[in-house]
Amino acid sequence: MYILVYTFRIVTKMAKWGNSLALRIPRDIAERFRLYEGVRVAFRNTRSGALITAVREKQTRRRFPALKAALANFTSDMVEQVKWGGDVGKEGVR
Repeated sequence: MYILVYTFRIVTKMAKWGNSLALRIPRDIAERFRLYEGVRVAFRNTRSGALITAVREKQTRRRFPALKAALANFTSDMVEQVKWGGDVGKEGVR
């Protein structure tokens, strides 16, 4: 089994942004690592410098509304009666 490791080096400049400094990241690198304006990043010290990584937000579990809240705007005209025809095969309930 082989594990391929790709490393590359990018040289860029720090830019002044108000009272802060900004790091300019080339577009192709930003797209490759899914970096976009507003994404949170973390800085870590390493032996050879700093490591910048994107912080992956923990996705919260999507909760469905309670049945009472889901049916709050339900009206009787939303019901549609469908005629499916007679039973075919063994799906009929006896």
